[in-house]
Amino acid sequence: MSRGQKPPAAHRHDAHRIVVSERFALRVVLLFIILGLGWIIYLSLLFPPSFNPVDIGAGRVPLGTATIGIICSVALFMLVGASQRRVEISRPLNILLGSALVLLYVCAMPYVGFYVASIVAVPLLLFNGGERRWLLLFLYTLAFLAFVYFCFELLLGVRFP
Repeated sequence: MSRGQKPPAAHRHDAHRIVVSERFALRVVLLFIILGLGWIIYLSLLFPPSFNPVDIGAGRVPLGTATIGIICSVALFMLVGASQRRVEISRPLNILLGSALVLLYVCAMPYVGFYVASIVAVPLLLFNGGERRWLLLFLYTLAFLAFVYFCFELLLGVRFP
């Protein structure tokens, strides 16, 4: 290798990436999915019962969907093969920060409302993902809020807190 050339990617040491086996990465993702779906099941069981005994109630659809998701995730977790391929996770700190931002967004929503939480969280998530142009951060946030407002509030009559 001549002077000034970078070593090949396989030999470079980069502190901003993690390399793990494909099997391990898939199992970690599946564990997070199972935990998230378990939380949805718990929350759906807290929904009040339906006033109409014939109606299935508001909590049954998320309960059924999350249950099917957990069954599929557990099956995939158990059946995942012993792949020798490696997966590179670039910017792991950004992934952790993005996950923390989503968690804070969800936790803040009941207290400050959907729209106020979204005005703060959406641009922060986009910025964390790499978008640095302030005009686009503003326009994406505005488009997201407009989409939610028109589709849910105006067309479907669903009121957000």
